[in-house]
Amino acid sequence: MRSPILRDKRENPRYRLMYLPEKNRRKQSSRINGVIWEGTISNILTRDKATEFFAEKMSILEAGMMKAKYLQADESGARHQGRNCYLHVICNDMFSYFTITGGKNRPTIYEILGQEDDEKLETPFVTDGARQYLDVSNHHAKCWIHEIRHYKKLVPFLDHHKSLLDKVMGQLWGLFDLMNIYKNHPDESLRVIIE
Repeated sequence: MRSPILRDKRENPRYRLMYLPEKNRRKQSSRINGVIWEGTISNILTRDKATEFFAEKMSILEAGMMKAKYLQADESGARHQGRNCYLHVICNDMFSYFTITGGKNRPTIYEILGQEDDEKLETPFVTDGARQYLDVSNHHAKCWIHEIRHYKKLVPFLDHHKSLLDKVMGQLWGLFDLMNIYKNHPDESLRVIIE
């Protein structure tokens, strides 16, 4: 015998809507008390303003790049409109710029940054060290958190190796703490310790 709660859920049209493909949801939702999905609301609000939003997005990137003491970049795979794409972020502690593209190669990075093929950023550029970011800037730095990932994957068997790994991880996180203190309260003596 079925649980009455489960039977009630399956008979509830709103519950069944969750499992319909997007194209069928709109048709079905209009039959059930006029449900409007979040994506539909977004489309209604932004439909005629794509040009304005794109211009605003580009002005954020331009202003951020002009004022930046450094830039940080990364990307991640993402599904967009049923296709495999890449979500890129260009940021620092003052701004964040996100965009979705079909690729993550060097020409794509140059296009996102508004650079010519042989033009290089003068701003320090912090990345995970992936090939598409190499030679984009005259001052390229690898994000240290990506370096720590290699150590976190290690699983030493011998106690001596475990203690060495713990010591290195402690030193890395200690350096991170010192850098955060220095960032918030720059001090020459602390800078010397960090270096």
